[in-house]
Amino acid sequence: MIEPQNSRPGVIGQQHGLQRLTETLEALTKGQTQQQTRDTALQAQLTTQAALLAWVRGWLRWQWYALLGLGMTTLLLVGVVGWQVTHRPDLGYARALGALDAALVQQWGSLPKGVQEALSGTYGRLGLVPPSQRK
Repeated sequence: MIEPQNSRPGVIGQQHGLQRLTETLEALTKGQTQQQTRDTALQAQLTTQAALLAWVRGWLRWQWYALLGLGMTTLLLVGVVGWQVTHRPDLGYARALGALDAALVQQWGSLPKGVQEALSGTYGRLGLVPPSQRK
């Protein structure tokens, strides 16, 4: 035991025996074990949250790509519709072609066979029903 100097009590006094020191060390060990258990649970929770955060980040990235794709598609559709609205075919030409088509249908039987084949081929390439099938 350390003797007190200058009338101050020593660090370890009479009441501090080996038994009390052992109990203190056991309490410290128990506290450290409990702390380690809490730290392990906390570490597992943090790992789970970090994995979830990485998943959310990836999900948001794909949501951003989807939103960007939808926006570009919308702009494209608006452009096509706008072009269609501002570039309508001239109605005079449409009426003239309709009248020409009606005349072809009426006179189809009197046209030469070569002209009929040529006109049927042209109508077919354009995706229209030839006059011979519309009588």
